[in-house]
Amino acid sequence: MNRSQEVWLTAWRWNLGSRRITLHVGKRRIGNKTSLLRAPRLVARYTGSMGASSVFGILFTATVAASSSSTASLEDAALWLSRYGLDPLLPRLTAYYGDADVQGADTTFRTTNEETAQLLSRAPSVTWDASGADEKYILLMLDPDHPERAQDGSNSGEMGPFLQWLVVNARESASSGYPVVEYVAPSAENGEGTHRYILLLLSQKRPGTLKGFTESRGPQWDFAGFLKTNEHALEPVAYNFFYATTDTVGSGMDGAAGRAERGSPGSASESPKSEL
Repeated sequence: MNRSQEVWLTAWRWNLGSRRITLHVGKRRIGNKTSLLRAPRLVARYTGSMGASSVFGILFTATVAASSSSTASLEDAALWLSRYGLDPLLPRLTAYYGDADVQGADTTFRTTNEETAQLLSRAPSVTWDASGADEKYILLMLDPDHPERAQDGSNSGEMGPFLQWLVVNARESASSGYPVVEYVAPSAENGEGTHRYILLLLSQKRPGTLKGFTESRGPQWDFAGFLKTNEHALEPVAYNFFYATTDTVGSGMDGAAGRAERGSPGSASESPKSEL
């Protein structure tokens, strides 16, 4: 396991008479930062004494709730990314559309709303903490559900994925890089219903190649081929996603976008940005 991505366990112990409870929680180290794993599983081991020589143990699991800034559900994106060998426990990438904090499954944009479409027309602000002064990164934005979601979402839609955006040689933000494939906003043109839009950040460890991957956005952009061709050069760092829908149920902007629009608790202006 490399130094830039280490996982370990820490433990807390309580002594209750002759019984001891140990609680282990998974943590992840990203560069010089430490954070709880997203929606971590806690494992507690209970041991106690029954008579002079009888010792028994019970192993059980529980789920811990962490702060909203670090536990935004990325599972629906991980469902698809995992098929390509990407770690679902990578941290959440910081992304904003205007003041709207992209918070995974908590963020939905209704593309048929004029104001929302205008908000999405500009590329999101995507930032991260670079691990070194010379580090460079690639940012991808993909719609795997083109033109419509396939069953449980672990596979791409019939013509997916569709490449929405590709930025290379970025330092600490998308705006610091070079867009070899210009940003295209989520819209009803990508298909009816609800689509996932996934932002994936990769570290450029060695020279790679874009040949054959920038001439077309799709249909069926070769994401697997891109990763395979550049497996020696790229290392996944973080990801995020949001939903965009043509459905007319609810307000024009739901989830985090709606909270930011209303200025209610949990909006981008009132909650801290997540960090890598």
